[in-house]
Amino acid sequence: MHTVKLFTLYTIVEFSFITLMFSRIFNERLRPALYILIGVFSIICILNTVYIQNKIELNTYTRPIGALIIVLYCMSYIIKTGTEERKWTEDSFNWVNAGLLIYYASGVVMFMFNNYFLTLSTWSLMIWAIIDTILLIEYILFAIGFYKCKLPTTTTPLS
Repeated sequence: MHTVKLFTLYTIVEFSFITLMFSRIFNERLRPALYILIGVFSIICILNTVYIQNKIELNTYTRPIGALIIVLYCMSYIIKTGTEERKWTEDSFNWVNAGLLIYYASGVVMFMFNNYFLTLSTWSLMIWAIIDTILLIEYILFAIGFYKCKLPTTTTPLS
């Protein structure tokens, strides 16, 4: 059973969630444009899977586009918060943003040439090991960001 259609669905969901996350950080006037971008990206992904690339190839056209847009989100966040005087390591979202930036910036080439890399027998495992290592780094940075996230206490301690 080919699971490429599921990977297209994953790409749409992943891009949508990350865009929604950044829509809460950026200016409120930008939110409607980001919602439209989610819709347009979703339609392009579906059209790519149905009409452009065959149903057994990974979506090497739309996934790199989504990755580049996410890299732009991350860079915009860095530019937006770069002028604030605070400690970088104390902001939990800086860690999440760094993880996203490292993974998607380094993964753009991998996403573009994924179908070609699958045909290389000797290099394929090494390429996948590299991208898996970068993914592990992303998850570690996410974990640090989640650890640094401090939620306000909603209950009062018992005396």
